Amino acid sequence: MFSRMGGEGAAEQLPPTHPVRILMEEHDQLLGFLDEIESAATAARKSTAGLEPGGTLRVSLHGLALRLLDAEPHHQREEQALFPRMERVGIEGPPHMMRMEHEMLRASKRALAEQMKSDDAADEAFVARLCRTASDLVGMLRAHIQKENQILYPMALEALPPEEWSEIAADCEKIGPCSFSNWR
Repeated sequence: MFSRMGGEGAAEQLPPTHPVRILMEEHDQLLGFLDEIESAATAARKSTAGLEPGGTLRVSLHGLALRLLDAEPHHQREEQALFPRMERVGIEGPPHMMRMEHEMLRASKRALAEQMKSDDAADEAFVARLCRTASDLVGMLRAHIQKENQILYPMALEALPPEEWSEIAADCEKIGPCSFSNWR
């Protein structure tokens, strides 16, 4: 399976530099980060060890939140290169919804990063906030990725003519990769 949340094999058939393939590969990396966040939140429910300011688990969670924030070029490539072209061919609702979700995701990622960067004591209230923030972020981002992989990208691949994809790729190149991306 090319993407854990995507259509089986569809993206593998795309060239390695195709914008949709790159976006889906980044989704796979993001899903891995979410798995790590979920595991850390589960560990935090059991013990606050490592959650004190500067603690290993807290530093690790802060790093994961920063990795998620580093997905901004991914969102920009969608918002500035892909979505406008979809809208030009009459596909307006899905890109609009994805933009709104991007804004919610940005806020949620920032909230997790700020919480992990804080000097707040690793008490019961801190753990409850962490678990709530992590759960909301993980659920929202997984659902978002699933919608893009299974609905939005296939819709774009079907609706946009081949010549549009070279323009999308050029626009994506101008925006650049995520820090964790394998392309380039």
